[in-house]
Amino acid sequence: RRVEVHRAEELQSLCSALSPADLSLSRQLTLPGSIKPLPGGSRVVAVGPPGSNLDEEGAEDKIHPAPSTLEELSSLELPATIFLNVEAIKSTTFFKREGASEGISGVPQELLQALPEEVRAALAERQASVSSPLSSPMAAMAGHHQGSASAECMVGLATVGLATASIL
Repeated sequence: RRVEVHRAEELQSLCSALSPADLSLSRQLTLPGSIKPLPGGSRVVAVGPPGSNLDEEGAEDKIHPAPSTLEELSSLELPATIFLNVEAIKSTTFFKREGASEGISGVPQELLQALPEEVRAALAERQASVSSPLSSPMAAMAGHHQGSASAECMVGLATVGLATASIL
């Protein structure tokens, strides 16, 4: 995300919302004159002159890596362009399973292929060891047979693409 900073007040507002440890936003921030807020977790990755863009030809000559300290960033010569990278995307999905499960055969192949090989092998092994057609992928991952065709599940997806499941 690219942010144009023209006034010292804008830079001060941005710096006050940044964590000194890693120059990431500790909360969502809307700068004066901005239409879209900057999401919390965004980290400063580069700085450059006003109007610069990471994708333009010759950008490597004008755009520099982010300062290493908050003090360096707060003393940036204005106007300037600050580039942020959104790194903290969080998602939690809740669902109530009703009816028979299709097991891991119902999981899209793209999702299964994104899992590490050892996880895919463990899932396949556990799925094969469960004899009931009503067993769910969650039961296969937990290594337990769930006899009920209607199970309430809570699934939280981690950013690395692995699933953590608890059968309630």
